[in-house]
Amino acid sequence: MPSKIKVAIAGVGFGEKYAIGLKAQPDVEIAGVFSRRPERAAAMAAKFDIPFSTHRFRDLLDLPGLDVLAVVTPNSTHAEYVHAALRAGLHVICDKPLGIDTRQAQEMLLAAQRARVKHVTFVPYRFSPAAVAMKRAVRNEQLGRIISVRATWAVDMRGEPLRWRFQRKLSGAGVVGPRRPHLRSPAVVARAHPARPRALSDPRARTPRRGGRPQRAGRRPR
Repeated sequence: MPSKIKVAIAGVGFGEKYAIGLKAQPDVEIAGVFSRRPERAAAMAAKFDIPFSTHRFRDLLDLPGLDVLAVVTPNSTHAEYVHAALRAGLHVICDKPLGIDTRQAQEMLLAAQRARVKHVTFVPYRFSPAAVAMKRAVRNEQLGRIISVRATWAVDMRGEPLRWRFQRKLSGAGVVGPRRPHLRSPAVVARAHPARPRALSDPRARTPRRGGRPQRAGRRPR
């Protein structure tokens, strides 16, 4: 019987979404999880029956037989963890956006190519039922020429666990960075190529009032 692919997860906020998907793969084993807050790493390990948790990133890379590292931490830490994984000879899954700017992302890509490992950034909405239906409609010529695409994203900050995304120093491009690939990907699938993509934000939509005062977007590490 072939051995399973051993994957470790760095990040426990959105990292839980990765754990759900990875646990559904019969040929994948989640070997460990990392968070800078040990209690959060331990809680996720218990929730998903993961045998190892740590708040020391180096310990995660030292797991015996590890094949892949999934980096699901704030964008500002992606480069550090990805480069460390590449130096360790691991394949890498990195959440989008790759880095806080284009230069950082290009450096990570070149390093992965030099290391001759597999590397990927997930864009799962491209395979969502809505996107698949859109692609099918275009392929069957059920739509005319697409000249404009409008997409919106709204979030209630009272229930938003990843509020650090609204801080430029942690997310790079702000909240637009992680969202744009999801919004633009279906447009690409549908062969729509807006000449000039634009992003607009309404601060009132992301700072709902609580107790009569606007709620601030604050850091909550993954």
